[in-house]
Amino acid sequence: MMESSVRNVLIVDDIIDNVKIIESLLLKNERVNTYIATSGEQALGISRNICFDLMLIDVRMPDMDGIETLQKLKSQTPNKDVPVLFLVAKMDKDGISRVFENGGADIIYKPFHYESSLARIKVHLDSFNQKIKLKKMLEVRDRFFTVLAHDLRAPFTSILGLSEILHHRFDQLEHEDRKTQLKVLYESSNKAFELLSELLEWGANLKSVMTFNPEQQNLLAIVEECQSILKYLLNEKNISFETSVDKACVVMADQNMLKTILRNFISNAIKFSPQGSTIRVEATEKKNEVEILISDKGIGMDEDTMATIFKMDNVVSNEGTNGEIGYGFGLLICKDYIEQHQGRVWCNSTINQGSDFYFTLPQK
Repeated sequence: MMESSVRNVLIVDDIIDNVKIIESLLLKNERVNTYIATSGEQALGISRNICFDLMLIDVRMPDMDGIETLQKLKSQTPNKDVPVLFLVAKMDKDGISRVFENGGADIIYKPFHYESSLARIKVHLDSFNQKIKLKKMLEVRDRFFTVLAHDLRAPFTSILGLSEILHHRFDQLEHEDRKTQLKVLYESSNKAFELLSELLEWGANLKSVMTFNPEQQNLLAIVEECQSILKYLLNEKNISFETSVDKACVVMADQNMLKTILRNFISNAIKFSPQGSTIRVEATEKKNEVEILISDKGIGMDEDTMATIFKMDNVVSNEGTNGEIGYGFGLLICKDYIEQHQGRVWCNSTINQGSDFYFTLPQK
């Protein structure tokens, strides 16, 4: 079964034999990407563009020792909160004391003891991973309450105001005024309902993040199932649905998550497509992965919108070509699920020409 995450680990030691021992230890027991530096300066160069889950640094190196390297890594790179384990000789008492005085999380003693070294590494990797998850959950919670406090208040304020007018002045209002008020009341109620529906789906999907069961899935079969589910929306706009997916194409994916991803992308394409247009789903098999495209000929997006559509702080109300209401939570769900599969997601779009949403999934 595929692991749910890959960890980035930086190893810094001027003695290459030590690096090889640590690297072989990691590769045998953890799903990791290892990055190697043989000096503090080299470590700084690597760390400016990569976010790590753990750093292992030799305390005694020429030119820039481990302590100075740690201080610069924390101040000059995006890795200030990453746990650092120092590689220290057992007899180096001065080095051991300096490690904890300067923010080291733990020590791995040299010569290396396989089981104890691996146990320390695993503890700190897991701990940091849980810290990142907790931070994300808090961000989600804060955004959830922001949406409730702001976006949900507006339609309910309108509903209450219009209901009060109709309740107290119904007999005094002209027939056309009543119809207008009721139309606005319906639209406000529908807007509130759609927002609540998206929030509930978003919350339910966040709750299910822990149940991740990737298996071999026939991609075309699931695309066709999603097409069938969304057929009534396609028919409402007389939109043609085309596929270019090989019958034998398979991906390694959680079935429920894959259905949610495709359903959200396709329904999003329908929402922003005009009457009589075409939506196309394509799949291209590449080395170890499948690249999937959902393409529409809809209203498109500008560059600023493209840069923010997968960000939590960009959850805003957007109307489709038939006045459909949506808030963008579906795209956040897609991004979360794709990343759980170690996939990537991106889009290309041009105003009034349409949008192309791409994502990748592993084949194995």
